[in-house]
Amino acid sequence: MKELDPTYAFHLCLYALSLECILFFAVVSRSQDPYAHEGIARAFSLIFLFQSAAAFSCVLALQSFEGMFSEVVATASAFFIIATLFVCIPGAALVAIPEMRYRIWKTALTLVNIVALFFSAMIVGPKIGTTLDLPYVTDALQSRLVGAMFGALIIVLIASLIRLIRPPESLKGRSGAAVLASGTIFILLAGAVWAYLADACQFKDNVLDEACALPQSFDHNALFSLVTIIANGFVAEGVLRLMAAGTGQDGYIRI
Repeated sequence: MKELDPTYAFHLCLYALSLECILFFAVVSRSQDPYAHEGIARAFSLIFLFQSAAAFSCVLALQSFEGMFSEVVATASAFFIIATLFVCIPGAALVAIPEMRYRIWKTALTLVNIVALFFSAMIVGPKIGTTLDLPYVTDALQSRLVGAMFGALIIVLIASLIRLIRPPESLKGRSGAAVLASGTIFILLAGAVWAYLADACQFKDNVLDEACALPQSFDHNALFSLVTIIANGFVAEGVLRLMAAGTGQDGYIRI
């Protein structure tokens, strides 16, 4: 197992990410109304909730390493990451096809999303060859989690693009889909940079490798976490706009 990241900026960003996600969970889950897209609200509120739990348990595992508690919360973090990824499957389908009358198409898209997520976990993850900073979790599982994370982002992005190109007279929500796609693209780009820098940005005896292009005070993990915090604001705004599209009104809650 590689040496864990001791960077304070990374740990602080994880705490901030956890707090942000639990706030977005509260906002999205409480912003539902009988005419809004309740399926989208449920899916993305769970995504924010599980993301918050994953970030919080991850930083606890890093800061309490070594010991039984660290092992338990690291395992919990991996579980919450997997839960987040699974909720992305129906969430993406609901973004692209929210109408009940197109249930068959929605089911077909959900099945495609399952295959895409499995493919990215089993094939793309090992190709990337990068692992997360989770103690006590095997490198093989972490590698597959990285691949699945990229796959989940891709299916949400594709769902947003499908919503964008659908005729506006048949379904509203283009602005929400555009904002959601923007946030997803930001996270994908940050993830690509993170994966590119990961091999060079390794720690040895709590010292960052000199080959890393970033300083030890703010390494690639901290950078990715910070961009995710910023991009989550776009994701939450996009989700709220998509929910408001159910009534055709602009009375959604701005964050």
